[in-house]
Formats: sequence, structure tokens, C-alpha cells
Amino acid sequence: MLHAVILTAHSNDYQAIRAHLTNLNEETHPQGTIYELGQFSTPEQTWEVAIVEIENSNTSIALEAERAINHFKPDVIFLISAAVGIKDVSLGDIVIANKVYGYELGKAENEFHPRPDVQKPFYALRERAKAEKRKPDWFSRALHGVASSPPSVFLAPIASGEKELADEQAELLKFLRSQYGDTVAVENVGFGFFEAVEANGRVPALTVHWIFRSLTSSAETIQADAKTIASQNASAFIFEILAKYKIADSETTQRVQGIISYGMTSDDLLAAIGQRVEALVDRNPGSLTSERHRRIDDAQTLINQGQFNQAVQYLNRLKAELWYQLDDILKYRLLANLGMAKLGFDEISDAATNFIEALQYNREDDKAIAYAAMGYIFQKSYAKAETLIEEALQRNSASAFAYSLRVRVAPVTATIESVLEQVPSEYRESPDVLVALGEAALNRKLYDKAEEWWQIALEGNNDRSMDSIKAFLAVALLEPVAKNYPLVAAGQLSEHQKHNLERAVSLLTEVLGGEYVNPNDLSHLKFTVLVNRASALRLLGRYDEAIRDIEVARQKEPNDHYLVKQRALLAHEKGDELSAYNYVSQILSSPQTPEVSLLAASSLMALNRSEEAERILDQFLQTAGPDDLKREAKRLRFDLFLERGDRHNAEAVLQQLIDEDPENVFTLIQSMRWQKHIGEEETIPSLVEQAKAALASKSSVTAQIFLADTLYSLNYYRDAAETYEQFVDKSLNTPLSRRLLQTYYLAGDYREALNLCEQLLDKYGPLETFSEMAAYIYDDIGDMDGARRICETYLNSFPENIVMQLRVAAVNYATGEHAKLDVFLDSNPDIKNLNIVSLKKLAQLYKVRNRVDKFLEVIYEMRHRFYDNGQVHAFYQISYLEATKIQPGIQNFETVQDGCGVLLENEFGKEQWYIVENRPDAVFSQYELNSSQPLYQALISKNIGDEIVQAEDGFGRNSLHIAAITDKYCAAGKQSFSVLENHTDIKSFRMVAIPMNGENLSNDWVQQFIEGLQRHQDHFGLIKSEYIAGKFPFGAVAVLVNRNPIELWQILAFEANSFIHAWSNFEYEKFEDALINLQRGGLIVIDPISLVTLHYLGVADDIVRLLGKFGIAQSTIDLFNAMVETAQGWQREGLTTFGVREGQGIFQELSPEHIAQQKAFFEGILDWSRNNCLILPCCRALDINKAERDRLTEHISPAFIDTALIAGEPGRILYSDDQWLRWYARADSGVTGVWTQVVLKYCLVQQSSNASLYRKSVLVLASRGYTYTIIDAEILMEAIKSTGWQPQPLYTSALKALANENTNLDYAASIAADFLRQLYLEVITIDGQLIDPRDVLVFELMKILTAKHSVTVFVRELKKAIQRRFKVIPFQERDVLTAIDVWMESQPIIT
Repeated sequence: MLHAVILTAHSNDYQAIRAHLTNLNEETHPQGTIYELGQFSTPEQTWEVAIVEIENSNTSIALEAERAINHFKPDVIFLISAAVGIKDVSLGDIVIANKVYGYELGKAENEFHPRPDVQKPFYALRERAKAEKRKPDWFSRALHGVASSPPSVFLAPIASGEKELADEQAELLKFLRSQYGDTVAVENVGFGFFEAVEANGRVPALTVHWIFRSLTSSAETIQADAKTIASQNASAFIFEILAKYKIADSETTQRVQGIISYGMTSDDLLAAIGQRVEALVDRNPGSLTSERHRRIDDAQTLINQGQFNQAVQYLNRLKAELWYQLDDILKYRLLANLGMAKLGFDEISDAATNFIEALQYNREDDKAIAYAAMGYIFQKSYAKAETLIEEALQRNSASAFAYSLRVRVAPVTATIESVLEQVPSEYRESPDVLVALGEAALNRKLYDKAEEWWQIALEGNNDRSMDSIKAFLAVALLEPVAKNYPLVAAGQLSEHQKHNLERAVSLLTEVLGGEYVNPNDLSHLKFTVLVNRASALRLLGRYDEAIRDIEVARQKEPNDHYLVKQRALLAHEKGDELSAYNYVSQILSSPQTPEVSLLAASSLMALNRSEEAERILDQFLQTAGPDDLKREAKRLRFDLFLERGDRHNAEAVLQQLIDEDPENVFTLIQSMRWQKHIGEEETIPSLVEQAKAALASKSSVTAQIFLADTLYSLNYYRDAAETYEQFVDKSLNTPLSRRLLQTYYLAGDYREALNLCEQLLDKYGPLETFSEMAAYIYDDIGDMDGARRICETYLNSFPENIVMQLRVAAVNYATGEHAKLDVFLDSNPDIKNLNIVSLKKLAQLYKVRNRVDKFLEVIYEMRHRFYDNGQVHAFYQISYLEATKIQPGIQNFETVQDGCGVLLENEFGKEQWYIVENRPDAVFSQYELNSSQPLYQALISKNIGDEIVQAEDGFGRNSLHIAAITDKYCAAGKQSFSVLENHTDIKSFRMVAIPMNGENLSNDWVQQFIEGLQRHQDHFGLIKSEYIAGKFPFGAVAVLVNRNPIELWQILAFEANSFIHAWSNFEYEKFEDALINLQRGGLIVIDPISLVTLHYLGVADDIVRLLGKFGIAQSTIDLFNAMVETAQGWQREGLTTFGVREGQGIFQELSPEHIAQQKAFFEGILDWSRNNCLILPCCRALDINKAERDRLTEHISPAFIDTALIAGEPGRILYSDDQWLRWYARADSGVTGVWTQVVLKYCLVQQSSNASLYRKSVLVLASRGYTYTIIDAEILMEAIKSTGWQPQPLYTSALKALANENTNLDYAASIAADFLRQLYLEVITIDGQLIDPRDVLVFELMKILTAKHSVTVFVRELKKAIQRRFKVIPFQERDVLTAIDVWMESQPIIT
């Protein structure tokens, strides 16, 4: 019978579950919890179901779940509870939790940083739920009888904590939606439930929730009658899962490769109990009878000394000599001791006969009766045994031996509690009873109880009679681990399992008397102990010791097929497939071990002896064997044909498997591999889903491992991770947990990967794989503190690890801690074991710190080590050119010497560069010469033009001439150039042959080049026009034109038609609302463009004084670091660019001084940011799949994505001069946004800055094309005053901003009228001279403000506004209206 536990958090749920059960009765837990037990039956299986109602809290549920798991040892456990819907769900819907977030876990620093734990249901149960929710069948189990359509069933995440949701506006709800956006419901018990499940043996578990309240639109609560119906629906769904869920049968892998406890039977243990009880009777001393008793005592002494064979022989002689002269007591003693001796001699059947026969001679003695009962137990006559046991206890109610026999005959279907009740409490500590109880527990697979009772029995009883108990205790320790052989074989062995195995080895070694055993001194017990010790050693991976024991056992039993198979398996696990095959070939025809044919075939396939393997498999399939082994044989044949490339036979075998069982998990896996092999991968996703569903209906660890590994190999990483999660113990540092980590990483699930790293690093301390992955992920999300913590913790234990040292160095560079970085670089780190990525990073660090010599050395060594990689040659070429711009000069050599490059030319004019360097790892095929090469010796000390004679004879002369000598770095570049000529497929690198006309470039080529630049410029213009139209975000433009966003800002803000799309007076984003958002407060997270804008305006310090420190993404810092690096590369010589204007090529030069200024500007921003900003990690990126994040960053520069995600955390404001980014962020997380003019205005309102500074800053924004910028009359006055009352660009750009299409016509006319009033009231002097530039200024104003409006309409509105504002100054009114009329008359066309 299968066992289930269902925990309920509400009386409605309890009653709904209870209604599905029959034969109900109560059971009280020792700690007081009262359960009801009932049965639920289907045609295929029957479940015993325990139900209980608990308090509605995570704490209570965790406690009760732990009790239930330990008490009932269920096959599955469910939780049913009500929940509040917060997204997508409606009242009465059912939610199956596929993830449960513990949302109240986190870290409190300056603010609460959620660090959620995530619990997940058992994979097979979840997949069964997924399968059932697609079908309406489950609804027929609902007992409410209401004729309606089924509610919706969701498989979705929930959040779990102790807080109650009050309403739609609750802060908790906002928090949940921002941090756990995929959560559809929230409740109070699910997380505690899964915590208890995780802590108590990973019992298959699932939670089912029904929605009693919804906050998705307006708050609604389900009515009482509907609540009952919803609860009954959820209950019906649970029982549909129980009806369809199947527990896995024993597995083929366990049968073929697994381990069993060898040779130990319950009779051995019973015999051990029997031997502990002496068959004594009273006798009269000094008589002839007493002498005969003494002779039997001599036999008993032999028995006590373990000389069983001698005792049997002695007693048999005594029986032949005296039998008919003995009285009944003596006959009893003789037969009883003969039975004892035969027990020790492993002649159990004869011993049983002796005990039963002896009873007739001592019928009134309780011991004699008990021994006879034991004899009947040996003969499996349990009814007779029970009768005698009760008779013995009637005669002696204190007989511990009889109580032990009572335990022994209890039916295996009886619970251990009922068995225990058979023994009065005062006798339960007797060693005999404890041994029997341990056996009863072992028979019921209650290994912990067996271990507990046997351990107590051994305490204070360490004589030889306890050897069998030690052997059985070792089995109790060994068997639970052996049952999990597939996982152990995959490398998953917990500390607890390892401890138990080592303890088993210790116990078995005690029985054997030491590690080394004489095969001639092996009793039956010691023989079985020796074989079981080999099994424990094998599970521990101590293969040599296991082989030692198996070989000793084989000396005693050379024909034992189990031993031969185990010896073969040990050879296989050591990688010696030839020996493995040689062993199993000895027993291929054995009917006892049909599975060895599969082992033989596997070994032969590993040895590439496929034809022999095929023959063995064919022979096996023609015999009558177990079906599971035959299916495995066919799968091996499929593998064999697939590896051989025999598509026809592979397909035929696969079709056989499909015809036999199309839904078999292993067959579906083979089908995936076949589709991959033939290149028809479009069907694989469907096969994956079928395999997962099949696994859900019949859980099998072997199938799980095979499926997970196959999915991993097929690059289905998300599905592989889901499958690995079902059997990988995340609390262990094992090959499986490392594989799961890699799968998370490749699946892009960085949250799960980081959680796994942190969990294991917390437990074990520094671990290379997990430390490296954690550091990488922290670096990826911009958490430099996290990356530093992981690396430095690792280096505290492993200070010589160069990779971790390099990671810390990179962190120091990213955080501006250059002094620490320089210490590392000056330490001359060893680079011989670094990979390409690490070498590139080290080279970059040397370059940015102006250590050009070391930079060249690193890229040179990388090129030497990875010579066959074309990308490395391309990188070397580019890097070498960069180095020559930072540090001038190629070292000149007059003569050839060690460490130089030489260009040699042969007699046919062919040239080749060689590197002359006396290093032991020089590779001649890479044109590297060391002193072992004759050419090296011939070249040393030669000069340019010298000849090297290679051969000279009657056929002629072969010689090389030295054409040039240079340094090795330059020569390597020349070599790489030649290599790259033969590589046409190197990513982001292309070589172009430029045709020459004499010493000049070909005119045709130059014209083609100019046309190409023109196309590039036209493309940029098209993208810019789309950006202006609001179709692209700024960060997308940067990606499309392949520019650093800061560099793009320089182009867009400083070219002739400058434009930055900052705002558009959008309906849902008003200026006034943005000011209010700033007033409410919150951490302001700034993007790269806004940061550079503040510094360009020169107001960053003023802003931060009022608003406090900004939040900023590390990726923003990285952009400015990149700008500094770029400037550093051009600072020595300056930069000349070639462009196109009106179809003609033009040159533009940037002087070294100009580049130095730019470099200083960006370095200033970096220093300011580190002092005035909180550089924040992008934690939300962990919840976005890496593939999705990569797709985002393929279209939008990462710094903008990171900024939006960081700003999306609760209590934050996004500061961005890119309106599109603010829209995206608002849609993503609801975060409010501001831009530079809003920030400037807020500071003005708060009197943190003066009005003049505000006006000047806004004018700069307008002049740099920040659109839409709000302009008022004071700003226009500031413009003309600062330009000497002339219509200069500052004035015209402000007017253009006022004329923007987003400006209301009335507003533009009103601002123009206000400006004109101030203008005409102003007394204008320049150098003390009165001037009147008003007409020119008015004409410019009219020209710009009417460009996008009807002249007639605008003038009419303007004049109305003028009349209102000039009422008290009629003369000025006349003058301004006259100027307007004059301008009107000058216009050729009036619209």
C-alpha cells in the first residue's frame, strides 16, 4: 500500500479531503497531533492517506510537516491552502505552485535588500499536475455536485510569508509586484512546508492553492458557499494526481551495476540471538548423572570457544555412546547443545530439528519451549512457533528471549509501533529484544530505527556473539546508500551517507578482526561480512581496497558469479574496460547473472570492439531473459549503431523500441538523440515534453539522470536544469551539483546559479568552481563588492590562484582602486596557465596602467600558446598597433641577437619572418628558433644583407639572405599578418588589399572608399531620423551605430543639427508630475547620458548637494572607463579621422591637447561618481534569463538596461534624458522618471541654485538639442544678454525649442509676448553706447516661431498677447507691433 500525507490549513479543506477517504480512523502522534487515516483506492493502486488541519502560518506548517514525514514516512506529501490572487487569477481558480518565494528573507543595510529563497515542488508531481490540468477529467471527482465549468488551473509561482495583504494599495503588494513579478498569488504556509520537506529527506511534495480573494483589479472576496466549492475543487485535483501518480519500480541500472547486501539472512540473525541463550538445567552434583552433565558441559565449552565442528563431532559421539542410558534432561541438553553447535556451524536446518526434538525431553522448561519455537521459525512454521512462544511466556513472563521471538514472528505488514507493543516496556532494553526489533525495523526499511536499536544492543555487549548484530548493523547502514546507487555512481554521496558507509566498514572490520583476512579462516559469517565490506568500500570510491576484499572472497568461492560481476564492475569504475570484459566473459552464460551480457557489451563498445559487442547483444536477445534487460540491450544496440554511423540499423532498433513502448522515457530520449543525429531537430521539443511527462508518471532516478544528461548534451539547458533539480542534492559539493551549476549558467538562470554557489560556499568555504562562478555572476550584475568578497575569501585559503588574483585586479580597476591594481601588476603574475580570456583581461590591465612592455609580453605569449587560433592573431595585430600609439618606437637591431625578429629571403625571392629566441618551448612550425635549431646558430651575430648558406653541392647553392632585423613583437605582428591572409572567417576582423598606383593609392579605390563612407553616413542619418521620431531609444542607437553611448552623445549633442530626445510633453509624463515625484523623495538612479550632461553643464555638485547621492550602475562606470582607455590610446599622437562632406573626403584632426582634455573630463566624472554616487548592483538582472537579457543588450546598450532595472527597485526614481528609457522602465516596474530640466527646476524651486544658473543651464540644453526643453521669457532674455543682444545660436536655439511641435500655440505666443515686453523695456547699452537691436531680434523670433505655424494665426495670437501685456506702455506696444508688421511685409508668402 502506498502512503500519502495531506496537510490542510482550513476546516473547509479538511472536510473536502476527508470526503474522498474510506475506512477512517484516528492516529495520535507521540507529541499529540491527531491525524485521521483513511484509504483512497483506484483500480490500479490503493493509498493510505493521513490528513490533519494545522494553523495558517509557515512556522506551524513546517513543524507539522516535519512530524508527519518522520512519523508516516510517506511516499508523497501535499499541502492544500487558500491564497490571495495578485495577478492573472480569479476567485475560485486553482494554483499549483511551481515555485514558492520566501519573500521575507533578505539583508538589511541602508535599505532592505531581498535575498529570496526559492523552493520548488517535486518534479514528477509537478509534471503530473501539468498533465492533469490540461484535461477536464479531474473535475468529475469534485463532490459538490454543482453543474458548472471547471475553474482555471494555473501552474505558477506564489509568494509565502507571515504578512496579510490588506488591499490593492498595500506596500507589501507593491513590493511583491516589483521583486517577484511572476508571482500570481500570496499565502502563509507554502514556504514553511517546502522547508520541512527539504530538511527531511526530499519527500515528493506539492502544494495546491485555491483563490479566496483577488486583488488583480478591485478587491473581491469569495462568498462562503463558493469557498466550499473552491476547496472541494482543489481537493478533487489532488486526488486526481494521486490516482494517476505512479511510484517507480526497481531499476535496471541498480540490477546491472548496483550493490546488494550479500549473503545476510534473517536466520543468521535469529541464530545469533539463539546462541546468546544457554540451555541450562539443574542437576545433582556427585552422581553418575552429574558426570554425564559434565561431559555435555565440555561440549558447551567448545561451543563457547567457537569450536563448533569439534563440538558437533563430540556430541554426536556422546549421543552414539550414551543415548539410551541418558535421562530426559540429559537428552534435552545433548540435543539442545547439538543444535547450538550446528547454529554456529551454519547448519540451520539441522539445528532447527534438534531444538524441536529436544522439547519432548524438557516439556516444562520455558527455555526449551522457546528454543523449539525458534526451530519452527527456522522451518517457517510460524503458527506452531507462535503457540510455543505464548506458552513459554506463560511459564516465564520475564523471558526476553521469548519476547524477541514474538517480535520475530510479527507479520511484516504490521507497523513497527504495533510490533513494539508486543513487548512490555521493561523488556525492550534487553539485547535479545533490541536485536529482534532492529531486524523488524530493517525488514520495514526503517533503517534509522534498526540502527538505533542495534547500536543500543551493542553497547556493553561486545563479545563474539554480537558479531552477527554488528554485521546486520553494517547492512542497515549500507543498504540505504546502496539503494541510491545511480546517484552514488554519479558522484552524489552526502556527508551522512559517507559517515554511515565508513561506520559500516569499521563494524565489518571489527567482525573480520582487521583489514587483511586469511581466506582459509573465513566462516560463513566472515565471508559475507568480507563481501559486504567490499561493497561499502566500492560505494566510498576506495576501489583498490574493495578489489582486495573481493579477491580474498574469490579465493574461498572462486565460482561465485556475484563476486565475479563485482570484480568486473570495480575494473569498469577504475576505467579498465579490458579487465572488466575479461571478468564478465567468464560468466556470460550464467543464468544467475543475465545482466552481465550488457556489461560485456558496454565494455567492448568502450574498447571500440563494436562487432563483438553486437554479437553478444544479439545472442542475449535470442535467449529468454527479463524484459527490462532486453529493452536495455536494444538501447545498447541503438547506441552501438549510432556511434558506428549505421543509420539503417539504428533506425530499425529505435523503431522496435517505439513499437514496444512509445512512452518509455529511455525510448523518448533515444528518439531525441536520433533526431539530432539526422539533423531533424524540430521534433525534439515535443519529445522533450513527452519525456518529462513520462518521467512524471513513473519516477526513476536512472531515467532522470539519463534525461538530464541528454538534455544538457542537446543544449536544452532549461529543461536539463529542471530535471537535474529533481535528484541533485544542492547541499552537497558533488559532480552533480557542479553539473547543475553549469546547467543553470548555460540556461541563463543566474539567480539559481548564484543561490547554489552561496549555499555551498556558506557550508564548505572556498570551492574553486563555485567561487569562480559566483565571482563571475557578481561581476556580470555589477556587484563589485560581492565579486571582491568571493575572490578574497578564496584567496585567503588559496593565495597562489592566479585566476582569482586576476579577478580581484579587474575589480580594483572597475572600482578605481588603482594602487591595489598596481601592486598586483608589479608582482609579475605567472601567466602560463591562463586561458585566452584571462590573458586578454591581464593585457588590458597592463595597457590601461601604461605598462606597455608587459602588455606586449602578455599578448606575445598568448599568440605563442594559441598560435592555431585565428582570433588570437587578429587580437595581436590590433593590440600591437594600439601599443605603438601609446608608447613609440620599434627596437632597432643592427645584428641578429636573441630576442629579435629576422626577415629571411631565399634565392627565389620568397620572404619569411622568423623569431630568434632561445626559449625551450620554441615551435619551429611557428617560425620560432631556439639554440637547438641550426638556423638559430647560423643567424646569431649576423647583419642585414648577410648570407646564410643552407646547402651547397654539385647541384647548386641554397641560401637565405637577411633582409631585415626588428624586435620580436614587430616580427610576430608581421607573422600574424601572413597567417591572417589565410583566415577569411575571423569574427569582427577583415583584411583588405588596397590597390596602388605607383606610390599613391588607386584613385578608383579611394572613390569606392568615399562612397562606402557616404553609405555609412547615410545609414547613420537614417537611424538618427528614427531616433528623432521617437522610434529608437538612445541606447539602441548606440548599438546600431556601434558606438560607446558617451561618444554618441558627443556626436548628437555637438553636431550641426544637435538632438537629444529628452521629453515630449507626453500625456502620461507631465513636467509638474515629475517635480512632485522628486518632492516625494527616493534614491535617484542616473543613466550615463544624464550624468555626462550634468558634468557638461557644470552643475553636478549643486544637484547632488540637494538631492543626495545618486545611484548608478557599474556598467555606466565601465562606459566612462572605456572612454578614458580610448583617449589614452590617442593621447600621444592625437587623432586624424577621415569622413565625407558633400561627396568629398575630409580630414579632421584632434590634437593631443584636445584628447588630453577629453581624457581629463571623463576621469573627472569617474572620480566624482565614486565619491558622490552609490554604485549599485543590478540585482533584478538575476531574475531575467540571460538569453533574454542578451537579446535586450543586443538592441540597447547594457548600461541603460541596468540603470532601468536598478531604478525599478522599490523607493527609487529613474533620472534619464532618454524619454524612451523612462517609458520602458515605467512599463517594466512602474518606476517614475525625471530628466535634467526637471532636476534643474526642482533645485531652483528648492533654492538650491540661483535663477541665473538655471536659465544658463537650460539654454545650454536647448543649444545642444535637448528636446523638448521648456523655454520662458527670462530664459530668452538670458540668451540675448549673454550673446551681446545679437541673434546668436544660443538665442536661436532657445527660440527653436519654444517653437517645438510639442509647444502649445497659445503658450508660445504668451512667452513671446512676455519676452518682447521685457526686451522693449530694457535699456540696451554696449560699451556705454546706446544701441537698438530690437528689430533684428524680433525678426529672428518671428522667423523661427512661424516656421511650424500659420503666420497669420500666430501673429493674431501674438498681437492679442502683446495687447494684454503692453496696456500701460503704449509707446513700446506701437514699436513692437510696427516691427512685427514690417517683418510681415517682408515675407513673400503669408500662410
